[in-house]
Amino acid sequence: MWDNPLSIYDKEIIMANGTSIFGKIIYQDEKMIKVETWIGYLNIDKNQVVRVVTNIVEKPDEQYVPPEHASDIKDDKPITIQAPYISKTGEPAPIGEATSRVPNCVLVGNIKERKDLSGNTVLSGEIKNIGGRRADFVKINIVFRKNWSGDTETRTAFVEGSYVTFEGTGITSNNSLLPGATGNFEMIIPKDFGQFIGYKY
Repeated sequence: MWDNPLSIYDKEIIMANGTSIFGKIIYQDEKMIKVETWIGYLNIDKNQVVRVVTNIVEKPDEQYVPPEHASDIKDDKPITIQAPYISKTGEPAPIGEATSRVPNCVLVGNIKERKDLSGNTVLSGEIKNIGGRRADFVKINIVFRKNWSGDTETRTAFVEGSYVTFEGTGITSNNSLLPGATGNFEMIIPKDFGQFIGYKY
């Protein structure tokens, strides 16, 4: 909890004085926000809030189980699935532990904000693949909340990672992350985008 408050609370409320409050918004109106935190409830003046950032944890996709083996799961029987390819000896090659793993990309630290010389807002950060497989075309989607009425707009930025050439298409991309690797992203929000009061990723 101390290392990563977002593991318990999905909201990071950034205050005008530079502090961050991690918690769950349980009530809000035009003047104040009531937040549940690990030290109790806080009533916060909306005029003191700069941003509200929402952390969305993506669950890995469920693995597909063929219908012929679905009954084995219910009966708690061991499942034996034949490998989809044959080894040099003619025997089915076993499915290794690594093939059952999936990529899992997470944000490292916080999203940093700065203004460039043209007055554009630049959001940047670092993404890490903590899974056991390579992740391709890694990107971050940020949904900006434009006002308290709930109007939103979504922007996307791809992560700069390792170069990979894909078989069949011959396309080369630098948006892949190997297991344990990290990559940086940078999203430029133009000055004419307008004001926004918060975002989630």
